[in-house]
Amino acid sequence: MKRKNKIYQFIVSIVLVVSLLAGAIVPANTIVKADTSPRIWTSYEQSNGVVNVHYYGEGIVDLSSLQMSIKYNNEKLRYSECKFGSELGSTVTSAKENQGTVNIALVNLNGFSVDNKELFTITYTADFVGNEQCIFENKINEAYDKNLSTIDLSIDSELSINVDNPFSSNYQVNFEGVSDANVNDTVNCKFGFSRNEGVMSGSFILSYDEEKVRFQGVTANQNVEGLMISYNKIEKGKVKVAYAFSKCYNLTMNFLNIQFVPLEKSTSSNISLSDVTITNEQLQECTFDGSYEATISTSEQQSDNLFTVNGLDSIDSQETFDVTINLAGNSGIASMTAYLEYDKDIFEIQDASFSDGILKNSFTNVSTSTKGKVKFAFMSTGNIKADGQVIKLTFKATKNENVTGKFQLVVDELTDSNATNQECNISNLTTKVNKICIHNYIGPDFQWSSDYSTCKAVYTCEYNSEHVVGIDCDVQTKRTEPTCEEDGSIVHTATGKYNNEAITDTKTEKLEAKGHIAGETKIENATESTCKVGGSYDEVVYCTVCGKELSRTTVKTEAKGHKWNPGTITTEPTCTEEGVKTFECTVCGKTKTEKVEALGHDWNEDCTVDKEATCEETGLKSIHCKRCDIKKDETVIPAKGHIAGEKKIENATEAVCEAGGSYDEVVYCTVCNKEISRKTIKTEAKGHKWNEGKVTTEPTCTEKGVKTFECTVCGKTKTEKVEALGHDWDNDFTVDKEATCEETGVKSIHCKRCDERKEITTIPAKGHVAGEKKIENATESTCENGGSYDEVVYCTVCGKELSRTTVKTEAKGHKWNPGTITTEPTCTEEGVKTFECTVCGKTKTEKVEALGHDWNEDFTVDKEATCEETGVKSIHCKRCDERKEITTIPAKGHVAGEKKIENATEAVCEAGGSYDEVIYCTVCNKEISRKTIKTEAKGHKWDSGKITKEPTCTEEGVKTFECTICGKTKTEKVEALGHDWNNDFTVDKEATCEETGVKSIHCKRCDERKEITTIPAKGHVAGEKKIENATEAVCEAGGSYDEVVYCTVCNKEISRKTIKTEAKGHKWNSGKITKEPTYTEQGTRTYTCTVCGKTKTETVDVLKEEYNVGSTYEDATTNAIYRVIVPNQQVEYVCPIDKKLKRATIPSQIKIGNVTYKVTAIGGNAFKKCKNLTSITIEKNVSKIGSKAFYNCKKLKNIKIKSKKLTLKKVGKSAFKSINKKAKITVPKSKKKSYKKILVKRGLSKKAKIK
Repeated sequence: MKRKNKIYQFIVSIVLVVSLLAGAIVPANTIVKADTSPRIWTSYEQSNGVVNVHYYGEGIVDLSSLQMSIKYNNEKLRYSECKFGSELGSTVTSAKENQGTVNIALVNLNGFSVDNKELFTITYTADFVGNEQCIFENKINEAYDKNLSTIDLSIDSELSINVDNPFSSNYQVNFEGVSDANVNDTVNCKFGFSRNEGVMSGSFILSYDEEKVRFQGVTANQNVEGLMISYNKIEKGKVKVAYAFSKCYNLTMNFLNIQFVPLEKSTSSNISLSDVTITNEQLQECTFDGSYEATISTSEQQSDNLFTVNGLDSIDSQETFDVTINLAGNSGIASMTAYLEYDKDIFEIQDASFSDGILKNSFTNVSTSTKGKVKFAFMSTGNIKADGQVIKLTFKATKNENVTGKFQLVVDELTDSNATNQECNISNLTTKVNKICIHNYIGPDFQWSSDYSTCKAVYTCEYNSEHVVGIDCDVQTKRTEPTCEEDGSIVHTATGKYNNEAITDTKTEKLEAKGHIAGETKIENATESTCKVGGSYDEVVYCTVCGKELSRTTVKTEAKGHKWNPGTITTEPTCTEEGVKTFECTVCGKTKTEKVEALGHDWNEDCTVDKEATCEETGLKSIHCKRCDIKKDETVIPAKGHIAGEKKIENATEAVCEAGGSYDEVVYCTVCNKEISRKTIKTEAKGHKWNEGKVTTEPTCTEKGVKTFECTVCGKTKTEKVEALGHDWDNDFTVDKEATCEETGVKSIHCKRCDERKEITTIPAKGHVAGEKKIENATESTCENGGSYDEVVYCTVCGKELSRTTVKTEAKGHKWNPGTITTEPTCTEEGVKTFECTVCGKTKTEKVEALGHDWNEDFTVDKEATCEETGVKSIHCKRCDERKEITTIPAKGHVAGEKKIENATEAVCEAGGSYDEVIYCTVCNKEISRKTIKTEAKGHKWDSGKITKEPTCTEEGVKTFECTICGKTKTEKVEALGHDWNNDFTVDKEATCEETGVKSIHCKRCDERKEITTIPAKGHVAGEKKIENATEAVCEAGGSYDEVVYCTVCNKEISRKTIKTEAKGHKWNSGKITKEPTYTEQGTRTYTCTVCGKTKTETVDVLKEEYNVGSTYEDATTNAIYRVIVPNQQVEYVCPIDKKLKRATIPSQIKIGNVTYKVTAIGGNAFKKCKNLTSITIEKNVSKIGSKAFYNCKKLKNIKIKSKKLTLKKVGKSAFKSINKKAKITVPKSKKKSYKKILVKRGLSKKAKIK
């Protein structure tokens, strides 16, 4: 399959980018040096948390490829995008962000050059609120020219930026109250934003006066979708309100209705918000300082039985809204029959419901069956006196035109509980319906002011040109001054947001280049002539403005030639090797050498014993050289033989009672002490000698004893038995148990040695002996109960009870005292008299008759009358709290006091003050009236000012003026001073042996310099030669040593001569394969030196490639055609073979020949014309889907995506457009949110389900 040259070059470029990012290409390590060092420099601008970092190339020539990385703190900043400069032309570019690192790659096979032109710009967004220091770490990883040689490209390793993100400045809270409200009517205070950069959620504390208003609740504006609200009363007069949107909300309008019911006429009640907190789309939280206030004021006069029809003044067509009928100034009604008329061509009734408040216990009925009229009625058993909502009706605007509709209430009957008709007043409602337009805004059209200071982005509705949205952009101006060679510019950049997407536009003004100004000729790079090499110096002319080199002429001088000294022996000659004589140049210290002849051997006349002869081994002798270790005429000295010594006794063991002993007779050599012979002699056992023995176990009456004998030599023992003794009986009986009164005893004859008994005999019992009678358990007789006692007889010997008789006595009867009153009788209740027994203390009671009331003659004041409330008086009973003739005392009325000044706020420079004139009652101290008087602002009084920023030579200073009243400040500029030059030169850098110094004339105030002049280098002073780095020769490398001369001033090495010895050379084995070759990489064969173990490698050719980039392959197994995109690694799914297939799977890999390829992409239009396709499975290796891959697959209902590698950039346009609208897509759980956005943006219907 043929490939076009351009396609091939593009694919090679892409492969090179990927290889550079992976670090796979390692070119030759050759450094390219330009006339000026190439570098990358940076600049930046930041506003409201958005940071743009610009990277410029300077002095870059024939750059073929660049790989660099930028590290940043991804906890503070969020990477937004990277834009590459227009100067890059056809260069292949890549920018990838990964966990706080941005990797940049540029590839151009033909090479490109830039000088002070922008390469790319990276945009970051702050993820914090306030001011933070952010560090960017820049690193050049690789830079090559078009010959793949390394370019020494420099960059500042670190960039520090103070990023400011003033969160709160992007928002302005709006809080509105209500005026001329009716008492007991439900009114709405409105909350929202007049400036809004996007809100996800928020909360605030609502404070109000419960005596003046009653809190009803918080509802959402019907024009706002996806708003959730919660509120909770946290204490008296305080409610915490929280809200959250289902998506980021950035409209500037009121979206909360805070409902109150006023309780008093002609009053003004302050409602305040505090602790106002919001959270933006990045979940950053901001709490606004201070509080926001609104007022609910009620009218002085209010009609009785006022029915108001309440609803929206203006709505959009097709919108649903509520209309309520409220009652205020209720005079007391029990029933009502009425109907609400509405324009049936404009509105349609949706629902109707009565209030659970004022009609809670009433009978209600409503009918909506007649178009244009809602009939309703209610009836209660008693008068309803409360005010509030009667009925709520829900309507929908059905007409899509700009029209006005009316809602009119007609009351047929209104009566109280006595069936008396009541008068009423009615306030009707008119609502405007707005024709809706389905906007499709086209733009932006950037409209700049003539001086480029302001810019507005204008979007115009495609369907109605009168519908226009204007976005005020933030304009940033960047001035780049012109240089000698390059034009400058003033770049005006407008940025803004529309529908949460950034928009931008730029305008550029050109500033002409200035041209160079040549300075005086300067001497640079001066090098002195040496013995062998001539010297040189450069005559250079620089521009006095930019410092650029304008011309350079190199002047050369001739070499001086060597002057050799007489020379010295540096290596002495030996018997076999030549010596070395070294000569040194007296000027440069360089050396040369000559050979010295070897000396030859100087032999001794007599032999020297090299090894002495021993008893068993021969010796050795030879003639030695006097100068070295060489020997000749080596002769063997015979062994001497052993000399036997006397016999010695060893390993002797003595004989014992039961076992014999032994010993060894041994003979050793008297010279070397080696054993010559050994003989073992054995002795006989001795036998035991027993003692007289002793009894170790005594014999008893019935059991034998034991006698033990011990050997007096070894201590071993033996035993013999001793015969038993037999019993030894007593002559008389022994009493074993004494006889008692009731039990018999026992007696027997005992053995004197043991417990054995014989002739055991019973002793008869003795019988009881009765004693005298005793009195026990005596209880005395009481008033109500008799007593008793027991007569008992016991045995005088054993104390056992022999008899017991119980005798009873009679009760004595109560003796009552005269009695006392224990409960006093009252006016209405009987009393109690209690009597007590003088003997036992028991009590009994009798009733005492009630006394009856004893009334006072005069009235008693029960409650004093106050200014507003009546009092009470009555006649009291003298004994109890009972009252009669209860009479009302009229209220006294307020007594007005003098005016008092309250809430006084002094006028300041920029704002007027105010105070309240208040009158209180002198009796009850209640406020009777309050009037607020306002005063005018005073205006600023500025002081003489002071310098807050000193002017410098080049920069203006600042003078600050402060208002002596409020402390506010203003500033004025102070002119720059200009440079104040010294008269004499200052040495900026001392000249050294090799390097020139620098001197210049300095400004006395700043670091600026002029007339920068070079100080010539001093030259080196040579010292004596030194020997260094001596190394012995090995397999691979010869040995060597260095003769070195150092400068005695700076200690720098002036000359170094290395004397080398030859390497020994490796001895390689046959080698083995250590890395098998593949289809993409060469293999390796490794050889090892058998001497030093070092290895060397040779490459083994790669296996033959089967398919090239762009080759296609039909795979019948998967019913698909594939295209190779990376040889032997990756393929793209091009299209199915059978276009009529119903189900398809994009596999994770396929096999072509003996190579396994990953399937990483789906080609553009892959399933075009696959009208029967209903199901597709995309496996895990797919990271790219081409444009219109599934376009117009109308039957495609089931899609299963297993890959986690898809991004918006890697999914082509309209990839999922016009598939089945009710398609079900299964994706990995971790990717559900991001994939939903990607698929919808690439054409998927919003009705499709993603799980």
